[in-house]
Amino acid sequence: GGASGPSGVSFSPDGTRAYITDTASNTLSVVDTSTGEVVDTFTLGGSAVDVAVSPNGTRVYTTNYNQGTVSIVDTVNGTVSTLTVGSFPTSVVFSADSDTAYVTNQTGNRVTVIDVASDSVVTTIAVGGRPVGIAVNNDGSRLYTANNQTGNVSVVDLTTNTVIATISTGFQPTYVVLNSDGSRAYVTNFASNTVSVIDTGSNTVLTNISVAGP
Repeated sequence: GGASGPSGVSFSPDGTRAYITDTASNTLSVVDTSTGEVVDTFTLGGSAVDVAVSPNGTRVYTTNYNQGTVSIVDTVNGTVSTLTVGSFPTSVVFSADSDTAYVTNQTGNRVTVIDVASDSVVTTIAVGGRPVGIAVNNDGSRLYTANNQTGNVSVVDLTTNTVIATISTGFQPTYVVLNSDGSRAYVTNFASNTVSVIDTGSNTVLTNISVAGP
C-alpha cells in the first residue's frame, strides 16, 4: 500500500477514453485518447490501485487498497459511489456481459462478487492465500485468481461460486490473463521470473516460460 502516483489504467470499449487511477491523489483521471487531454477527474477512496471499465462502458470500478472499498463511477450520470468489499482489495474485473464484477481481497483470501445493476455485494468466494490478479472467461463460467502467498491459481466454478481446482505455479504468482478463447491462462510468477501457461480444459500447467530477472 506504499505506492504513489499513477497506478492503473483501463480504456473505454470504443477506445476514446483512458481511465487512470492515481494512488497519491486518490483520483481517477479521464483522458481523451485522441488529444491526450484530461477531460474529467473524479475523487476516489484512499489508495486507488486497479481500475476496470465494464464492457458496456457504463461503469468504472477502482479498488481502494487501504480503505477496503471499491469506488463506482457511473459514466452515464457522472456520479461516484463507494462500496465496502474486503481487506486490501487489489484487482477488479467485469464479466463479459457487464452484469457482475469480481474483486480480489488480499487479506481474508476472498473474492468479492458485485452485482453491477444494483452496485451491491452478492457474496464472497474463498480462494488461495493473498489473491492478487484475477480473470474471468468469456462465457462467465470460470474465474481464476493468482494467489501470491500460496503459489497457486484457484479455479472457481461461477455457477456454484466454489473452487474446483488449485493449480501450483511458480513462486509469488501475481497476475493472470486468459487468451481470447479462454483455453489458456498465463500467470506471472514474480519471485521465479517465469510465466506459467495453464491448459484451462485440464487445469494443468503445460510449461513454465523463463523471463528476464530484475
